Amino acid sequence: MEVILREDVPHLGAMGEVVKVKPGFARNYLLPREARRRRQNSRNLNALEHQRRLVDVKRDRERKAAAGVADKIEGLVIEVQARAGEEERLYGSVTNMDIEKLLEERGITSIVAASTSPDRSSGSAPTASR
Repeated sequence: MEVILREDVPHLGAMGEVVKVKPGFARNYLLPREARRRRQNSRNLNALEHQRRLVDVKRDRERKAAAGVADKIEGLVIEVQARAGEEERLYGSVTNMDIEKLLEERGITSIVAASTSPDRSSGSAPTASR
């Protein structure tokens, strides 16, 4: 049986792909989850193409907005003031929330600071953003 995936399904395919699956898998797993599938026919393929065009337009709009934010934060240096001990170890830590708050004070609200762990040392440290 061939079905059109309406959303990404792990280990099977991405949204919009036409995949061939065994009837039992389609009947028991894909078909009960209304949002994940549609049987393949010409009407559904046309609807799928329209859906893909809408998703592409939305992705392009989001990509342009992200590029604008990237231009704002490129080379941006943020200083965080915190209390530190004699060995330059911070009493607390600088977390993602602290960085986001400082970015919001500068008018940048549409990004999320991504750090692997809270920074407890003084000095400078690079931080990625999404």
